Amino acid sequence: MKRKEDKNTIERFVAYLRKNGHSELKIDRWPNDDNSTPRNIDAIAGPLAIEHTSIDTFPNQRKYEDWFFKAIDNLESELESELAGQLTFNLLVTFKHEDFTQRQNWQEIRNALKRFILKDVPHLGWGIHEPDKIPGIPFAVRVKKCSQPPFCIWFQRSCPEELSPRSSPNRVNTLPPVPDNFRAQLENKAGKLAPYKTCAKTTVLLIESTDIAFMNHRIMLSWIKKAFPDNLPDGVDQMWYATRYNDSDFDFKDFTSDIRRNY
Repeated sequence: MKRKEDKNTIERFVAYLRKNGHSELKIDRWPNDDNSTPRNIDAIAGPLAIEHTSIDTFPNQRKYEDWFFKAIDNLESELESELAGQLTFNLLVTFKHEDFTQRQNWQEIRNALKRFILKDVPHLGWGIHEPDKIPGIPFAVRVKKCSQPPFCIWFQRSCPEELSPRSSPNRVNTLPPVPDNFRAQLENKAGKLAPYKTCAKTTVLLIESTDIAFMNHRIMLSWIKKAFPDNLPDGVDQMWYATRYNDSDFDFKDFTSDIRRNY
């Protein structure tokens, strides 16, 4: 069964097409739900055969994100609620993207971070602090405390070193390297679409990124052009890019003409 989040992306994509010139379009079936047929595609919508894939900006990104959110989920709002009427500072807490791992006690980390913010942060001066080891937290934490409103608490992760502007003086003019398995991942998805192309369906490869911090359509398009310098992957008629901000907010871009212009 295709993951619920991925189906949601496809449903939003079809709804977007329906509002933009394909008024009768709807999802007719989910072939991948039929376990009797291995390697089937994700969706059939009228004349379209759709296959979806998600792309990480850097290796194991979604795993790191999942572990991060399991530890931090709703802690910002929880702290702001407990400090209601008493919050007199703006706090930004930064972790490295790889700080959270599978074998950690996430609840212990969450509790330790909460104690630190409630008990220790109010006594810190303004500015940036990198405190010594905080009990219960197995990695370094960087905090920035300032007096400028609005008073709130933010958690963020720093980008990997290879994506950081500090890693190269010309980083502003460069792009993240294409992942090693990027071409193979798209070719695998294209292979699932190929049989539908011979059955007179318009085949669509929908590439998704949930990384709004380090990825954008310009970077993704450059990756595709580098991975496929000679032609679209065999079996693919159209290639689209989906940016997911949350479960209801998406942005879709048709890369097809931009890629074909490259040939």
